[in-house]
Amino acid sequence: MEKNYKKLIFLMIVVIGLTGCKKSQEELAKEEEKKKLEVVNSSINMVYGIFINNLVFLLDENAESMKEEPACFEFRPKEGRASVKFYKHPEVYNLEVKQKMS
Repeated sequence: MEKNYKKLIFLMIVVIGLTGCKKSQEELAKEEEKKKLEVVNSSINMVYGIFINNLVFLLDENAESMKEEPACFEFRPKEGRASVKFYKHPEVYNLEVKQKMS
């Protein structure tokens, strides 16, 4: 009887080792959704980064040192304003925003 248990346990280990632990459809869907969100976030950050780096030269002609600095862009179209704050630069640039009426 004891030999049968050992064989059964050995057989179970081999079967689990060969098949592996498979993820459920829910787990696979969650991982795929997470990957999609990461791609979207990186795309948004890249677009804002390009925008702010180009916006620097419109705000300040002496801004070569700030071109690669990270910045916070706050956009408030309902209030008619936007602001750009560079993390390593003390000045905040306020911009007037107008909505296009169609």
